Amino acid sequence: MFTKYVSQKSFLFLFTIIFSSTMFSQFDNAGTSAANFLKIGVGGRGTALSGAFVAVVDDPSALYWNVAGISHFQQNEIMFSHNDWIADINHSFLAAGFPLKDIGTIGISVSHLSMGEMKVTTWEETDGTGGTFSAYDIAVGIAYAKKLTDQISFGIQPKYVSEVISQSNASAFAIDAGMQYNTEFQGIKLGAALTNFGTKMRLQGRDTRITIDPFPIAGSNPNDVVANTETQEWLLPMTFHFGIAIDALRNDNNTLVLNLDYQDERDFMPVPFLGAEYSFRETVFLRFGANGFFFDKIMDNKLDEKYVQKAGMSAGVGFHWEIPETKIVAKIDYSYSDLNILQSSQRITVGFSF
Repeated sequence: MFTKYVSQKSFLFLFTIIFSSTMFSQFDNAGTSAANFLKIGVGGRGTALSGAFVAVVDDPSALYWNVAGISHFQQNEIMFSHNDWIADINHSFLAAGFPLKDIGTIGISVSHLSMGEMKVTTWEETDGTGGTFSAYDIAVGIAYAKKLTDQISFGIQPKYVSEVISQSNASAFAIDAGMQYNTEFQGIKLGAALTNFGTKMRLQGRDTRITIDPFPIAGSNPNDVVANTETQEWLLPMTFHFGIAIDALRNDNNTLVLNLDYQDERDFMPVPFLGAEYSFRETVFLRFGANGFFFDKIMDNKLDEKYVQKAGMSAGVGFHWEIPETKIVAKIDYSYSDLNILQSSQRITVGFSF
């Protein structure tokens, strides 16, 4: 009883502190984060809800949204999500979780963004030298989550982050942490998560090397002294997430869950998100999501150009079914996100519980 009381108090204290810091944070770090691929949402379910998902996420995509969510696993679960991002950029996410009875749940996640092959150009050969180079980003995490009580779950995920372009790369280590609290009152659930809290990244490698003349005034030295260009360190896009979910409808056949999330990125202003998920017999799912900028837009309020890319809505569907004569549950989820001037993004997720 004492443990349950302390756990509840600890969660509410953490939730209050982080929420207060968000409410009074200042938007003064625009354009100062590296590894921005970490901001790209994953999974057909969470993205269809526009990311209003932190309080209820309970599938492998929790390793992106709120790592505490994998504590609810009753079976092994695995998922793969593919995203046709903007400008021929592809983003994929692979995650799995394995419950270990009373010990908790362990998970592993891999996020990968690929920009494909690109032409090498120079000031003299702007149409290309005939060579190509590639660029990609990757993040790999190993997670642990556990139910502290019947109502409170906690999770943590250390991860390695890397960005590679041609012959140069930058890397960092980060931690995600989160909690979920089922109040058991009117179906209300709360969630809080801190993601991408970690070290700084600095681009290094062969492409930062140059040849110079260290004493150009003398006029007799060739440009054959090898030097390294000094590059700056940049922080990861640390983000606070807070969410509340409520069961607007729940009976034997129908469920409607409404979600409200508040997200504060270190390099962007805080934004509220809304999401709604309807399910029929936990088999067919319809989802909708939007953010605060979207509602400003439909009300014809003028938006600053730097906010336009955030002013979109999302929608999606899902189908979950048990494969006959097995205990395997197959899941397919799809989402469509309106990115306004950046057009749109579509995600397909395939998952299994076994």
